[in-house]
Amino acid sequence: MKILEVLADTELSDKKKLKAITGMVSDIRAKYGNEEDETDVVKVNTTEGARALNLLTTDEKVAVAGGRLKAIIQEATAGAESAKGSKFDRIFECIVAVDPILTNLDMKSDSKY
Repeated sequence: MKILEVLADTELSDKKKLKAITGMVSDIRAKYGNEEDETDVVKVNTTEGARALNLLTTDEKVAVAGGRLKAIIQEATAGAESAKGSKFDRIFECIVAVDPILTNLDMKSDSKY
């Protein structure tokens, strides 16, 4: 199933969606060769203000990842259309492999709150 289909599937729980997204990102990073490299943890904007990614709930992470993936798809599409011979999948993978949001989705917080 394509990642946007996973995100749109109302039958899947957010936990399963997050697992599918992090699995895809992990596979891409392994293919790209940077699975051991760390990316900086970023803060994301929420209705309550900026929060560290690891403090978001599962459903919030899925929403943030969905928005980021859609933006990456637009960016990869524009790149593939602008340069003859370029491949959407390669551009998409290159962006995903270093994206600070997608590469840190599986981070957990040590906080009990």
